[in-house]
Amino acid sequence: MVDSPNLDESAFCIPKLRRCPFDPATLSRDQRLQGGADGYVWRYVHVIEEPILTSLPVQFYDTGPPELDAYYAAQRECQNAALLQMMVAAVADANGSRENPGPVLLINAHPKTAADALANVYAFSNQGRSERKQATGVANLKLIKSLPRMRQCHGWMAIDGQVFNELPMSLRPPSQVIGKLHRSFSPDQTYTAIVYEYVEEGENDPAAVEAVTSFLWLAGFSYGNSSLIQNWKGAVLIDLSDIVHPLGFDWKITRYGPKTANMVLRQW
Repeated sequence: MVDSPNLDESAFCIPKLRRCPFDPATLSRDQRLQGGADGYVWRYVHVIEEPILTSLPVQFYDTGPPELDAYYAAQRECQNAALLQMMVAAVADANGSRENPGPVLLINAHPKTAADALANVYAFSNQGRSERKQATGVANLKLIKSLPRMRQCHGWMAIDGQVFNELPMSLRPPSQVIGKLHRSFSPDQTYTAIVYEYVEEGENDPAAVEAVTSFLWLAGFSYGNSSLIQNWKGAVLIDLSDIVHPLGFDWKITRYGPKTANMVLRQW
């Protein structure tokens, strides 16, 4: 067995999400879908590429960190999306790149603690992969050969709130009252949006859902306090604010660990 490296927060640099390469002028709102406490969702059509790319931006209400002791939704989703993209790239590069760092070998095949979670995230980094490329015969290492189906993220973009005055009424986001929060967009603010692929409605096959939850556990993610069935479509997690990376605000050991499909597909 390999001892976990002596890691602390200074050993990590959370990757930054890239800016979306699409020109906002080429994105046409096609359908207003739904809103929640964090933001509002539309279906967009990217009208330049062939075939037409349908994508789904999440536009966030908060233009900066909230004053209350709460997570900043745009930050959480940007960090989660960027970290998952890094993990996808690391697994795809398992045979070694120009630097030849090697495959992704997790030290903890059954992580239980915050230290375990951090060590497993570290295993996806170039340095972590390089350190373990000679350790394939060591007990308790888990080789990550592939990732389950995750929602593709195209990056973030800034959207001027004035655009809402130019929308037909059928596409304008309504004001919402959620608990004690009043949520709406203002024409004199600039908002952050994250552009994702559009995921069609589909059955949440329990085995496919659990392949995702198993990977997220191994990769160090805990859950927020709102794991609900509406956050999944076709066994794809569509709400990345539902998970928290090990250095993220509100990562909790009590919400960390293996999850069954029933545990994340709750109705309430």
